[in-house]
Amino acid sequence: MSKRTEELKIRISPEDKERIKLKMEDAGILNMSAYVRKMALDGICIRLDLKDVRQLTVMLR
Repeated sequence: MSKRTEELKIRISPEDKERIKLKMEDAGILNMSAYVRKMALDGICIRLDLKDVRQLTVMLR
């Protein structure tokens, strides 16, 4: 993993920041830097709800 030595600064409105926070929470990401980096590089964040899979795993054991 390469070191992150570069910094990128942007200016956004309070409304934009709130929208970003809401989308970040919906994606289940707690770190805003990680969320913004992922969206800037890949344009998508996928959150998988694996609750049912976990329940099936428990039942199979």
